[in-house]
Amino acid sequence: MFYFLLFCVLLGIRESQQDGFRSITTCENDVMILKCDDVSRLFISHSFFGRQNSHKCASGRHNVPQGGCQSQRTIEKIARNCHGRFQCKIRAESAFFGDACPGVTKYLHVTYMCVHMKHFIKRRGCHGNSLLLSCPHESKIFLGYTFYGRKNKNICRSSSNETAVTGFHDNHHRVCRADDVYQQAAWKCNRKQRCILLISNMTSHDPCPSMRKYLEIIFTCVLYKGVRTKTACDGNQLQLRCPRHEKILVNSAFYGRNKEQKCMHGNHDVPLDGCSWSGARSLVDNFCNNRQICTLQVGGDKFASAEVCFHNNKYLTVDYSCVKTKTEVICEGNAKWIYCPKDKKIQILSSTFGRTNRNICVTFGSWAPSTGACKSRNSWKVATLHCNGRNSCLLYANVHHFGNPCPGVSKYLAFRFTCI
Repeated sequence: MFYFLLFCVLLGIRESQQDGFRSITTCENDVMILKCDDVSRLFISHSFFGRQNSHKCASGRHNVPQGGCQSQRTIEKIARNCHGRFQCKIRAESAFFGDACPGVTKYLHVTYMCVHMKHFIKRRGCHGNSLLLSCPHESKIFLGYTFYGRKNKNICRSSSNETAVTGFHDNHHRVCRADDVYQQAAWKCNRKQRCILLISNMTSHDPCPSMRKYLEIIFTCVLYKGVRTKTACDGNQLQLRCPRHEKILVNSAFYGRNKEQKCMHGNHDVPLDGCSWSGARSLVDNFCNNRQICTLQVGGDKFASAEVCFHNNKYLTVDYSCVKTKTEVICEGNAKWIYCPKDKKIQILSSTFGRTNRNICVTFGSWAPSTGACKSRNSWKVATLHCNGRNSCLLYANVHHFGNPCPGVSKYLAFRFTCI
């Protein structure tokens, strides 16, 4: 389970394909490449290495072991190398992630989003010093890219003697790195508002003796205010409810069985490293987001594709927030200012540029395309980059900003936002 519980309210992001999250699967021994544009960085939401589905990477021995199999701490290894970076390459191999089911061909699955670089914080400190990480009130640290060692000759320079001993300054390509630092830093800092790292105590392994090392960390601050948690066992109903005039915003969802004292009836043994269904978040998003009340039958028909730990009693745990939302529509060719109170910031919850309704912004050419509704793929990304984290913003409804998903059809920008 992605146990860091990334409550993405502060970043203004929700996990669904139409809202900007991307999923990629790479078969064992192949290389996965994650990449963002120049002003964005990788935000890792979920990762999995093992086998829980017999249809993916269906070569070799691809039958799903009883209960499925997944390597432990996959998210930590992906976050350590990728979260907060412009791009990264990861080889999907057991030598790196561990082999949870020997003899079975596995695959690496990662869900990520490209988020504006302003949401990431970089800190660096030299060996012998301490490093302070901190987040605003009611938000917590989520650690990303972590590097301890030396890769740049101009950072934390000590003396000319170091050059003579190591020859580092004469070799621009030499890089030394300790691989066990992320776990230590994550244990001290993740889900805390503030932490101090003593750089000299981060590892017992010295990756480059006689060379002065430094610690470099990229992290994000995630808002935990007002988060509610509900759990229901297989065969029971899970209901999410918000007060009148507020709507559900799903932050995370887990379906499977982990090392938690929940639903301790029937076969509640925990499979090796636990088991989880990667489709839980998408399912709960589709049925609950932007509603006041929603009810799901756990383990029912909607969970039929959850090929995980077949013989174990499972449970669904959902973390969600209740938010007051506003809906706005801007007809194509127009613009509109949106505002929040002085002490709050805009968070775009959903955004669509195109046409899904004949009766909105009715003009000549306002009919729907023959193939059905049209939507710009960039709607949510463009709106969030313009507005999230600001007290006010001006949005233009035009094809220059959002692209043209259906030429010849008059379009509009419809979006929902809240103030946090």
